[in-house]
Amino acid sequence: MKFLIATTICFVVLACASAPPPEIKDADAKMVEQCTFVGHVNGSSLLGGAVQRTARRHAREDAMREAAKLGATHIVWSSVRSAYYETASAEGDAYRCGGERK
Repeated sequence: MKFLIATTICFVVLACASAPPPEIKDADAKMVEQCTFVGHVNGSSLLGGAVQRTARRHAREDAMREAAKLGATHIVWSSVRSAYYETASAEGDAYRCGGERK
């Protein structure tokens, strides 16, 4: 029982500890044809197991923060995955489109 309570507290702290993701749009290759490639981004989450959906979201948000540092406005995701016994990960290519963000 103590383990369950401690685990729950850890999940709550981890969920609240990170900054909200920046306004970066999901895109496909066609949407970014006229955009500038700014870099490949990766994200990860220590969550896993029974909360895979949340873990994938956290990994995507981590990658979005990395893309924001590059000045990106859009991400074309190449992989977002998690498994019961692994941490979640997300990766993609970041682009700056139009005059939206510098």
